Amino acid sequence: MKKKTKAVQEAEFSFEKLTESLEEAIAHTKGEDVPVRISKVNPDQFVATIRVDRDFIKWFRSKHELSQKELAELFSVGLDTVKSWESKERKQPVSGAARRLFQVFALKPELIRNFKKGA
Repeated sequence: MKKKTKAVQEAEFSFEKLTESLEEAIAHTKGEDVPVRISKVNPDQFVATIRVDRDFIKWFRSKHELSQKELAELFSVGLDTVKSWESKERKQPVSGAARRLFQVFALKPELIRNFKKGA
């Protein structure tokens, strides 16, 4: 049996905690007595799981109030590239450097604000 990496073990642990928390929340809404507990989850470990597909990109642009042109400038790609990322015909998620940039911006949205201010 193949040994799990530390990252996989941490993700599984976080998923178990999340599942447990949701079960407790459901029990609470049913009036059951459940313990109160606060768990912190490190968002960095979930960045690699972000699927950068057309729906994500549209959501991302909307959330950060970016036009397709502004997103193209932010990523140093052509407008046609952004349009192709959001195309209904696109079957595969964005990969490579663009995917990594989306992940960075998901963790550090202040970088986008700096860009929009012309910094």
